[in-house]
Amino acid sequence: MLFIKNLSKVFKGPKGIVQALESVSLSVKASEFVAVQGPSGSGKTTLLLSVGGLLVPSDGEVTVDNQNPYLMSPDNRAHFRASTIGFAFQQFYLVPYLSVLDNVLVPSLAFPQSIAIDRAKELINRFNLTDRIGHVPGELSTGERQRTAMARALLNNPKLLLADEPVGNLDNENANIVLSVLEEFASSSGAVLMVTHDNRAAKYAHKTLQLKNGKLL
Repeated sequence: MLFIKNLSKVFKGPKGIVQALESVSLSVKASEFVAVQGPSGSGKTTLLLSVGGLLVPSDGEVTVDNQNPYLMSPDNRAHFRASTIGFAFQQFYLVPYLSVLDNVLVPSLAFPQSIAIDRAKELINRFNLTDRIGHVPGELSTGERQRTAMARALLNNPKLLLADEPVGNLDNENANIVLSVLEEFASSSGAVLMVTHDNRAAKYAHKTLQLKNGKLL
């Protein structure tokens, strides 16, 4: 489902060149849950953004579901992301003036919406958010915002789910809910790549890799 070969990313700034990723290679199969652990600044988020078609690599190859998103036009790449990849970001990126239901429905804007509302309500129930369905993000706890973001990531039934520190700010109860859903997603033939520094999260993965200073160990 995911194949990365010799992926590198270099940023150029006023203080010189920063090598965020250096020749990273890995693969994630369908029904596989892979965790990449590393400290802050190790390149974890850069890795996810590059894999997800949001950050053009400096070098190397990214293939998702047998397609290279960086060989597509910007419009086709956006459509491919919306239909194939689910994102769960560390900062949630919920729309502040939309309800939980409408935030979960945001990915459906790219596709016909005939079954989207039923799917959204199913996910909201799965994440124990039914009693918060009409609330806006400012009225939610951190755990509820994270669960809303996870429901949104799963709305379009993606083939690959990318999770950036999905439980870093959560208590054990909320962390277990989120990680159990990731585990279920993988068991139903989805592929999961999660980056984290949290040992609780890594225990749920089938395989754990270490990233340090942009290099996969």
